[in-house]
Amino acid sequence: MVTKLGFKAVLVGVLGGAVLSGCSAQVPADGIASESRPSAIAAALLNASALSSADYDPVETTDELAEISEIVVKGRVADVQVGPVVGYLDDELSDIPTVMITIDNVEVEEGELPPESDGKVYVPLIAPGQPEEFGKLIPIGSLVVFYGNQIAQVADKGATPINFFDAGRPAGQPMYGLANPQALVLDVSSDDSGELVWPDANAWAESPIDETLPGGDEVAIEPSHE
Repeated sequence: MVTKLGFKAVLVGVLGGAVLSGCSAQVPADGIASESRPSAIAAALLNASALSSADYDPVETTDELAEISEIVVKGRVADVQVGPVVGYLDDELSDIPTVMITIDNVEVEEGELPPESDGKVYVPLIAPGQPEEFGKLIPIGSLVVFYGNQIAQVADKGATPINFFDAGRPAGQPMYGLANPQALVLDVSSDDSGELVWPDANAWAESPIDETLPGGDEVAIEPSHE
């Protein structure tokens, strides 16, 4: 069962992510996950990502999420670097930092990577506060499932700009935004046992990560949305 830990602020459509807000998750005193609370590692990530959760219309199934995605992949977090800055650099309120998550050992579940891809998937994630510090909260080696759409370097007229477009990944490699905040889930357990965190949706569950693939039952949604 998914535990919802925050759904506030406004969706930033260019990345499928969210902007700053103000809520937090509960950190367990003993650092051990249970049916109703995250481990210390998960809670630290949730506490930070709660500042960038979002109001949006959630999808209710993994199949619906796949329908709005160009690719669905499973892999492991290989690296986290400072990524592009979204918004207007001369405006303190609208320049939003990101971290760039590199997904390696990629298994493409749906769609296909373009010919120019090096076989890895590069995903920018809104980084509340300092991106260097936020990036440290994402465990390297974590299993990850991602539903995404490629981000064009040349934005449509009127679209929110993406500055330092190649930051955090090799120049020319495709960059993929989240199909919506439910579209990236990490297994932050040390043994792939299934402690799941959706950073952008600010949700948590104990379940095998394969249940978040198309056809699975875990989609980071509250029962009240069903």
